[in-house]
Amino acid sequence: MNYIKTILLLLSTQFAYGQDYVFLKEIKTTSTAKISLDHFNNFYIIQDAEITKYNSEAKETYKFTDENLNNNIYFDVSDPFKPLVFNKDFYKLTILDNRLGSINEINLNEVYDGLISVITSSSAQEYWVYDKQDNKLKNLNYNFEVIKESFAFQTIFEKFSEPYKIVIENEKLYTLDKFGIKIFDLFGNYISSYTENGIKDFQIINQQVIFFLNKELKSYKPQTLSTKTLNIPNKISEAKDIKLSNKLLFIVEPKSVKILVKK
Repeated sequence: MNYIKTILLLLSTQFAYGQDYVFLKEIKTTSTAKISLDHFNNFYIIQDAEITKYNSEAKETYKFTDENLNNNIYFDVSDPFKPLVFNKDFYKLTILDNRLGSINEINLNEVYDGLISVITSSSAQEYWVYDKQDNKLKNLNYNFEVIKESFAFQTIFEKFSEPYKIVIENEKLYTLDKFGIKIFDLFGNYISSYTENGIKDFQIINQQVIFFLNKELKSYKPQTLSTKTLNIPNKISEAKDIKLSNKLLFIVEPKSVKILVKK
């Protein structure tokens, strides 16, 4: 009887999520949980005082726990071998290894004179940050010395706000703020913008910007300035965010992450 119930559940889930994906797993989370993906198709769930790493088969592998973690952290996995945990409340940067063990903790007040609000790894020895003290993007070396920087945002944009995400991909620097996505080259020179209020997060896949907004998964192509809506599973009424990897689709809901796999 239990076997029959399981088969019926799988069939109903297949039907609910459409023909391209089937249900793989559901991970219970808190209402504030977020998800990040790296270049090796691992994914990370960030919630409360812990960050949990899962492999491409959605199996838990490693966990980082810090009682000082809260919702006011920024997790960057641009370099999967050295993920960054930026605790904004304590103004502390923790560098992890690929097993989420702590390598180093840096008190940013001791190494940098500005005021960092978001940070990403540029290479093994460099970072890009947004300094809200003078409203500039800055490329820093390992010692947090400025290598190069953008012009102040107020001299470039009529409307701007403090970015809450930075991504480096395809030799470009992408930032996200409440007005949308801004694109720069790796010298800090402004290239173009996609203006759309309300975007909370985004991914770069095949040189396209992918984001979830108003219950739609959208793709923006900077080369042609074109936007299109992507096909996604039907049953997403409670979705807060949707992320894509090579073969998995993640539906972030208020108290869980549903994981679907391509057929």
